[in-house]
Amino acid sequence: MRKGTVLNLNKLTFLNSARKNKTLIFLSAVFLLGITLGIIFLSKSDTTLMFSKFTFENFLSVRLDKPFWQILLKSLFYSLVYVFLMFVCGTSFVGIVLTPVLALIKGYLYGGFLAYIYATYLLKGIAFNAVIFLPSALIFTIAFLFCAKLSLNFSYELLGLTFRENYNSPKIYTLFKNYCSKYLLNLIFVLISAIVDALSSIVFLKFFDF
Repeated sequence: MRKGTVLNLNKLTFLNSARKNKTLIFLSAVFLLGITLGIIFLSKSDTTLMFSKFTFENFLSVRLDKPFWQILLKSLFYSLVYVFLMFVCGTSFVGIVLTPVLALIKGYLYGGFLAYIYATYLLKGIAFNAVIFLPSALIFTIAFLFCAKLSLNFSYELLGLTFRENYNSPKIYTLFKNYCSKYLLNLIFVLISAIVDALSSIVFLKFFDF
């Protein structure tokens, strides 16, 4: 097979993959935009600075000298709040707007948090992010974005079914049941992120003096 043919096949495969995951790509871009805005506005917005400071202090207070199970439950609770909000967004066609907005807000909060730790503690902040915050945050972000994809897709499906002449309530029930089951699968990764959070806090937090 010629090199040009292989390149064309690879390009076609990439384009097909991108087309199938366009919703996830869009939401990831919105989330990254939120992170970027959070980093930028940390130095320009007193509100962002104060909220990031409060979030970091609260992050430490629920983890320092706390047992594993308590950190796990607190981490899981905070994560489930965002997942629940995203789930609710998907149960109405208004979620077409609210789902990207929630992804943007979550990214903004992450960006402000990361930038605050780095700006305040420099190298210590980089180490803190690397070994304590980011491992669990990355796992949760993946689960969160997949939840956002489910919500946005379901909102589009509801919008389409609502304005069709052959409105079908049983079909909506089936779609909603599938929607819930897929959300439950994503909760496994939310739980894993909470476990990683608790473990990294127990193991590494004692080495940081803030």
